[in-house]
Amino acid sequence: MKYTELISIVVPVYNVEKYLEKCINSIIAQTYDNIEIILVNDGSTDDSADIISRFEEADTRIKSYSQENGGLSAARNTGINNANGRYIAFVDSDDYIHPQMIEILYRNLVSTGSDISVCDLFWINEGEKAEEYIENNITVYNGKNVLRKLIRDDLISVVAWNKLYKRELFDELRYPVGRLHEDEFVIHKILAKCQKSVYTDAKLYYYIKRSGSIVSSKSSKKIEDALLAFCERLAWAFSRKDKVFTNWCFDAMLGEANYIISQRQIDGYALLAENTRKQVEKTLNELPFSIHFTWRKKIVGRLWLINPELGNRIRYYLHC
Repeated sequence: MKYTELISIVVPVYNVEKYLEKCINSIIAQTYDNIEIILVNDGSTDDSADIISRFEEADTRIKSYSQENGGLSAARNTGINNANGRYIAFVDSDDYIHPQMIEILYRNLVSTGSDISVCDLFWINEGEKAEEYIENNITVYNGKNVLRKLIRDDLISVVAWNKLYKRELFDELRYPVGRLHEDEFVIHKILAKCQKSVYTDAKLYYYIKRSGSIVSSKSSKKIEDALLAFCERLAWAFSRKDKVFTNWCFDAMLGEANYIISQRQIDGYALLAENTRKQVEKTLNELPFSIHFTWRKKIVGRLWLINPELGNRIRYYLHC
């Protein structure tokens, strides 16, 4: 297979000296070698900068950028802005990837004429050795079917880092700086640009479950941003006049809101639960009357604002 097209691999780096070398080495070892590795040092205060410098001197495919700490979104955006590749991939700096990940994702994308290529992943604990699984069984989705899979079946993960993207998918699109759950804010907009998407069950990305990571930690900010992402997705779907997808986004928003409400007995969650109700109310008030949003959903939403338990019971009764 000829590797003629350049692929940019963006790695945001922040205080991960313990994991960074393994991450970079796994990218250097890719069987698809026509890559540029973009390391974005997002204000690290440990030895990450020294590790980056050492690798940059040893491999001409590596280039680095340093900036004040702005968070994961800001670091990814810097990588996108400086990417020269026809395609872009992301790897978090405390994870690592299978040696064939880029090759398989690229081959699947090109052979199916897709705009985005997605692989499965291993969730492994620190120090645990992941088994290798690279049987490449693929499924191809056309158009907005992949959007519906995102909401209904969770078949396409929202995360940025198990995918290979055509560069143009990020035209006029960047990750929201200052937000947690940043992937939730953009994945539907990316998939909406795709005429075709390909998914493989090959487990090629190794996500390390460690204490203190963004995914493993809980905070009011994280929960509020997650709900806001679901609310913004509902408004976005409504604007596209896709009745089915709009209703599914409504379900996802209420599902997230119900989770937050269920936690209100925990210290610090009472105010969060009230803010959740206000956010849902604000979102529903901004959706004008339209045939693209069923009356059943409207009834459920209004009843939920008055009494979440009653709204959920009516929702079950109306099968919506």
